[in-house]
Amino acid sequence: MANANVLGVRIDPATPESLLDTVERSVTAGSGDIIIPINAHFLNLATENAWLKDLAGAPGVHVVADGKGVMLASTLRGVRLPAQIRFADWVFKLFERATEKRLSMYFLGAQDEIVRRAATQVRKRYPEVRILGTHNGFFPKTSEASQGVVSAINEARPDILLLGMSMPVEEQWVWEYRNRLHAGIIVLGSGCFEWLAGRVKSAPRWVSAVYCEWLFRLLQEPRRLWRRYLIGNPLFLFRILRHQFIR
Repeated sequence: MANANVLGVRIDPATPESLLDTVERSVTAGSGDIIIPINAHFLNLATENAWLKDLAGAPGVHVVADGKGVMLASTLRGVRLPAQIRFADWVFKLFERATEKRLSMYFLGAQDEIVRRAATQVRKRYPEVRILGTHNGFFPKTSEASQGVVSAINEARPDILLLGMSMPVEEQWVWEYRNRLHAGIIVLGSGCFEWLAGRVKSAPRWVSAVYCEWLFRLLQEPRRLWRRYLIGNPLFLFRILRHQFIR
């Protein structure tokens, strides 16, 4: 099946199961591939930051549709993606596969208390999961501090490095340090540790199905997210329609 292209970003025609197989292949090969679930916010940022498109199009990077808006935009561009990879659901499939195959993990992101609580909650649900360590995502993004974080990860040598920093902070950090990280695969999860820890709730599936996940999140964190959704969503729609008519 052909890749989709939305606003200049290539999107893989993945399914939840095929993406898990990608994880296994990367870990087995030790190739350090990167999985990036994207939404309308990512595409807005990529339109304004050329390096994000470079990252999304780099070899070994698997970009998948997390948001309903991305699915709709892809269909308008003539490619119907086989499935939405809703990260709030898929990450639990990842934990199941990691437990089944004895793949180790490392959590990087959020505040120390949040990422540790997320690891605790995941261990409660999957007692045999192998989480080798955690580190907060609020370290200074200087070369010295980042190298210390890279060293901690490399000492653990996880099969799966799960990131949970804000967008595009995690993308920029991975883009800079990807060749120094010793992990079988790197999975970008944005704010995943916040809801894995129970600090915020992830949207129910029916909310996502009716294209209202953005509203669910906005009502939970209006101060942080109002600009992303109240300005970003109309901007995304405008860009998609403009791109559609000038292709």
